[in-house]
Amino acid sequence: MGKYASQINRRLILGTLAFLLAGTLLAGLPFLFSRPAPAGAAAPRAGARPLTNPITIENAKPGTDEWADLGYWDPSNLDVYAGATSVNAGDPINIYVNNRSSSITWRLYRLGYYQNHGARLITTGGPVATSPQPACTRNSSTGLVRCPWAAAFSLPTDPAWVSGIYLLRIDNNMSSPRRIFAYFTIRNDSSTADFVFQEASMTNQAYND
Repeated sequence: MGKYASQINRRLILGTLAFLLAGTLLAGLPFLFSRPAPAGAAAPRAGARPLTNPITIENAKPGTDEWADLGYWDPSNLDVYAGATSVNAGDPINIYVNNRSSSITWRLYRLGYYQNHGARLITTGGPVATSPQPACTRNSSTGLVRCPWAAAFSLPTDPAWVSGIYLLRIDNNMSSPRRIFAYFTIRNDSSTADFVFQEASMTNQAYND
């Protein structure tokens, strides 16, 4: 099987993120995006059960706007793809980087409401030593892009991380730093819920340059 290169251009990432964040308007998807009670809302009655919805608890945490800064996109000098479209919380995921400079740093965000900031910074890493990778090939019959790169690093995930869509930002150490993004889903295979959200990876790849 080949791997799809996650060369996400500005138009694709803005469109994808706009689609994902549109979920904040869908009251039927509380598992991914849920707003806290508005100011002045009635307090829970005495003896009410404590708040246990992990998404609501997660969205009450501080958010950040920095995730939306696309920086200098230049895939000829910096490109990336994740080794899987989803990973169970607690399992690692390989990250594949083609970099024309010597190292990268990374920042991982979870997309959500977070008081209307759109994401929360989960963890950071690096510097990670990197190098140029072989050119990707395209099958002329199927359009399949195969990038036979070595994994730059394995990103550990935490079993406590809440399921959702996670955005990985990669920056290199050039004098004028380049920046690129990849994203993947963290799921929780041991949990149950009333609703399921399917992230349409194949549809996104159909529009991926």
